[in-house]
Amino acid sequence: MRKLILLPFLFLILFSFGCTVNDDTNNEDSVKDEEIKRLENKIEALEHQISDLETEIEVIETEKSKGKEFINNAITLISQDELYAIAALDWEYSLMADEYPISDDGSVLINKNSFSITVSEAKNPFSILPVDISNLGKVSGSLFSNHIQFPDRKPSNTAGSEDEYISSTTYIFENLYNGEQIKIQLSTELKERLELESEIVSIKVFIDESLEDDTIRQQPK
Repeated sequence: MRKLILLPFLFLILFSFGCTVNDDTNNEDSVKDEEIKRLENKIEALEHQISDLETEIEVIETEKSKGKEFINNAITLISQDELYAIAALDWEYSLMADEYPISDDGSVLINKNSFSITVSEAKNPFSILPVDISNLGKVSGSLFSNHIQFPDRKPSNTAGSEDEYISSTTYIFENLYNGEQIKIQLSTELKERLELESEIVSIKVFIDESLEDDTIRQQPK
């Protein structure tokens, strides 16, 4: 009799457990379905973005191609001198003394016994000219071998740097005496590209010794 009474309760417990398991399984399936749907929507949105970007790239490439075609046609209509002048705009040259530009008359006053001179050549990274046309705008030959010379005192050290658009060489002068003058000979071509008035750059060392004496006198004994 006791077993007969317990059987219905046992059945109810098992039935309730089965329903709970089914509910949990259904909930998990529902969550997975929602996550899958969310990911599918995200993938679809990304595919639309990729399609739009591909269309933009095609438009840009078409405009770029038309631009090149226009430039190539325009090149045939201008003189050689005009072509060189346009190509020269693609290149910039600079001459610096301790990171300061050289004055127009080529004179520089240095107040220490060492300094550096840096000459650099920079190409316009946004050039629209064909490479062979753009290269017409460079100075002839080697910038560092043919366009800058040191007729008197030679540099103590030399260091070069080069990347995709800029190349430079730094000439280092050390152990200079007060009143010493360093002369740098530029080619006519480089002088014109630097827009200087003279082909000679004159750098004079002038150390005010009175300032050094004042410093010494002010130091504690």
